[in-house]
Amino acid sequence: MSGRASTFIALGAEARRLAERIHRMLRERDMAGDVDRPACELLADALLRLRQARRVLDREGIVVRVRTRSGGEAIWPHPAYRVLSAERAAILSLLRQLGMTPRARGDVRRLGARDVLPDLDEILGLDGGS
Repeated sequence: MSGRASTFIALGAEARRLAERIHRMLRERDMAGDVDRPACELLADALLRLRQARRVLDREGIVVRVRTRSGGEAIWPHPAYRVLSAERAAILSLLRQLGMTPRARGDVRRLGARDVLPDLDEILGLDGGS
C-alpha cells in the first residue's frame, strides 16, 4: 500500500480530512486500527451531511408548503429534515461502533488513558464551531 491512505468511500477533501482526524484521534487513544478507517470515513461523511442539512434548515425552515393536486396547500417536513434525521441515526450508530458514546467506551479495550470527549466535542461541532 502506498503512503497515502485509500478511502473506503468516495470522499471530498473536507470529509477526507475529517475522517483522518477522527481516525487519528482514536488511534492516539489505542481505540482504533486501520480496520476502523471505513467507519471513520462513514462518520465523517455523515457529519458533513448533517451540517449541510442544518444549514439548509436554518435558512429555509423545517417545513415546506406544497400545492396539492386539488390546488390546495399542504405543509410537509422539509426534505433536508429527513436527511438530518437519517444522518443523526447513522452518526449515533457509528459513534457506538467506534466506542465514542459513554456506554460504548466501557466496551472498548484501550491502552491509552486519554479521554475522547474533548476532541469529540470539537469534531461533532459541539464546541461552538461548525
